[in-house]
Amino acid sequence: MYADICAVICTLAIAGGICLAIEVPEPIVLKKDEHEAVQFGYAPEYVCNVPSFDGRNRPYIRSRGLDLHETGYFHTLRDGEWVELPFVDAVKVCFPDFERFDRGAGWYLTHAVFDDADRMYSTIQVRLEGGRKTAALLYSSDYGDPFTCYELPGTWPNIELRTDTHGLPGPPLIATLQKVADHPTAKWGAYYRLLLTQPVVTDDGLSLPEAVSVTEKCIGMCEHSGGASFARTVGSTTHLVWAEMSDEDDLPGTPTYAATYDRESRTVGEPLLVGYAPPVNDSHNAPGVCADSEGFIHVVTGAHGDHFYHYRSKLPNDLSGGFEDAVEMLDHGFTHADPEKQARPARQTYLGLVCDPDDTLHAAFRWWIRDDEDPYHPGAVYATLGYQKRPAGGEWADARKLVVAVAHGYSNYHAKLAMDRNGRLYISYSYFNKQPNWVYGEDPSHYNFPAILTSADGGETWELAETRHFQSGVVE
Repeated sequence: MYADICAVICTLAIAGGICLAIEVPEPIVLKKDEHEAVQFGYAPEYVCNVPSFDGRNRPYIRSRGLDLHETGYFHTLRDGEWVELPFVDAVKVCFPDFERFDRGAGWYLTHAVFDDADRMYSTIQVRLEGGRKTAALLYSSDYGDPFTCYELPGTWPNIELRTDTHGLPGPPLIATLQKVADHPTAKWGAYYRLLLTQPVVTDDGLSLPEAVSVTEKCIGMCEHSGGASFARTVGSTTHLVWAEMSDEDDLPGTPTYAATYDRESRTVGEPLLVGYAPPVNDSHNAPGVCADSEGFIHVVTGAHGDHFYHYRSKLPNDLSGGFEDAVEMLDHGFTHADPEKQARPARQTYLGLVCDPDDTLHAAFRWWIRDDEDPYHPGAVYATLGYQKRPAGGEWADARKLVVAVAHGYSNYHAKLAMDRNGRLYISYSYFNKQPNWVYGEDPSHYNFPAILTSADGGETWELAETRHFQSGVVE
């Protein structure tokens, strides 16, 4: 079992006193005014955001600061040193009336996606003079040097991620949204038209064919936390998932659908109802999809303060046979103070999902806890950064706490789960607590004190990521 308290160990020091190997407890227990830097000497040389990896397993991390809009370059390793790959000028060429980025630092997905030819793609949203917002695609055929920018239809850009060991034979599938109407009763979400764009590589860069409309009831994609992929390609076939608004308020949850996209004809097959993500009409319920090495499609439905459901396709790389019965991933953690109101014993939100080379599924999420015997905040409601895994053909293991909130009440970690080409896991997060004293200062930020956890042993142990972790996997 994991020790409750571990000593901080620096096994190697470099100039400036930066610790290169840090052993941390499980869970990390945040303390008032004692974040990861104070507790563990955590002083990374890289920008703390979700990492992505090219064919040589070199990391790419989009820049961000305390301002959730502010960004402008990717951090990447070259010969052991972190260098910047700027993209602002490319965006200004595409948009002469560029004003600033819109939630480009981490609220939307900030991943860099590489296809099998190592061409680089990343989506971003921009704000133009006059207030108009639009989605855009950053593209590079040479690892970000330079970038070219293309305007996308709609807003709220999303991009297919590499979340398993399958390749990506061409450009990733891109999703954007166009608002259709408000919902008469829903607090979170509205009716959106879900548009798919499949870029085409040309001699001059990219061409963007007309977008394909999937539905006009998409509830949104809730990208600021979780980071699960909405689509995944296996061979020449791409499968996508989304959640929809319903005119009915008494459903067991938000209807979640899957469909197959034909990359050759650029058409979407008949939608298949996967299941319901509780509660109904809630945009926090974004699902995720990945595939194991045999091609079986795994879908996990989202939740907002309820439990996730896991579904596995009955056929490999084929949705026509439907899915196996739903598996409830977690059934404990939250005990209501009033037993008569105990309805949701497990409260998960914001799904991150990957499948590693051993076909083990990994999930990261915000986990609401209330337990009179809890060692951290007994009897109080608080949020932890939770983690679960499921070995190939096995069952979901019990959830574990990786990071514990400094205070009870509302918290979010804006966590995103990623995996490099060797199966090393990374969870980027930044603690945010909505308390009257704001815990970490009078001017709260969604991105205060970000960090990245990493695991090289399939999630068994975790440590704070340092440059050496990234560098060790690079193929020179």
